[in-house]
Amino acid sequence: MSIDEDLQTNTDGSKILNENKVGIGSYDVLINPNPTKEKIKVTFPNDEATSIIIYNSLGGIVYSNSIVITETEIDMSSYPKGIFILKSMSGNNVSIQKIVKN
Repeated sequence: MSIDEDLQTNTDGSKILNENKVGIGSYDVLINPNPTKEKIKVTFPNDEATSIIIYNSLGGIVYSNSIVITETEIDMSSYPKGIFILKSMSGNNVSIQKIVKN
């Protein structure tokens, strides 16, 4: 896998890192719906032990959990509107993704 596979091309021709593919190797974590108003479903590529941390826009941890399943649901209804960062770690794999809360 090359870094070019993780890049998106903007309309002006510049390259940016695809926010859904940040990590080591091919570790695709899916978040739906995103943006969300209440709950998100997070789907992992395998059923290995995974740590999940959600940070608010100030870098504070608002959610933390360890799971051993391929899918989990997280209730974000009590969180304020804004941008959050979901970091998931499984073995040597790390995924960092943006969540928009409406």
